[in-house]
Amino acid sequence: MRYNLKENNDNLHDKEMTLVEHLAELRYRIIVILVFVLFFLTVSYFFFNPLIRLIIFPVKQKLNYFSLSELFIFKLKFSLTVGIILSVPVIIYQVWAFISPGLKRVEKRWLLVIFPPVLIFFLAGASFANFVVVPIVFKFLLRFAGSNIKPLLSISEYISFWVMTVSIIGFSFELPLFILLLVKLRIVSLSSLKKARFFVYMIVFGISATFTPPDVFSFVLFSVPLLGMFELTLLFSSLLSREKEV
Repeated sequence: MRYNLKENNDNLHDKEMTLVEHLAELRYRIIVILVFVLFFLTVSYFFFNPLIRLIIFPVKQKLNYFSLSELFIFKLKFSLTVGIILSVPVIIYQVWAFISPGLKRVEKRWLLVIFPPVLIFFLAGASFANFVVVPIVFKFLLRFAGSNIKPLLSISEYISFWVMTVSIIGFSFELPLFILLLVKLRIVSLSSLKKARFFVYMIVFGISATFTPPDVFSFVLFSVPLLGMFELTLLFSSLLSREKEV
């Protein structure tokens, strides 16, 4: 009995040491992420003007700030946002390195396959939002001013509007990859996706009607790419299902 108790205590001690090691590794991963975020934050702060010109270029408007501290605080917030965005590959790798020992081989393979398209699709969505959607929505909103009213555009308000639009559309472009992964992992079936096509179309149309100006061109410009990616997802899922049957 004493031997068994001692053996159990040793096993418990090993588990505690394993937990401590996991916490130490987690702390290391977090520190690495913070170092990269701080590095890219500093770089973004010093290259603030070129980055702002890239964002403002599509709307071709001069922006204003209304207090001495506003621009400095905004530069810090903007640099932090850019620093986090540029650190996304590092963040993904650190998360992957931390969770990969507990994943199965199939799960590891599919996560490794899907990571690069995730970044590419988000960048494609963000570019589409920056160079196509933002200028259209921005010009539409300026029409409300009329000829006798000249708007003073705050840089903080514009960037908040830009971040919201780019984030929504960028993450919307990720939906096909997410659906494809669910189908591959058998969480969602292809037949259920086809049955839900009507509801998906209604959701996309609802989002398009909410976040675009009330004209047909903007509505189509926003909704068609999303619906096209959904249909491509169904096509790729069908191909995967056929390969599996063969």
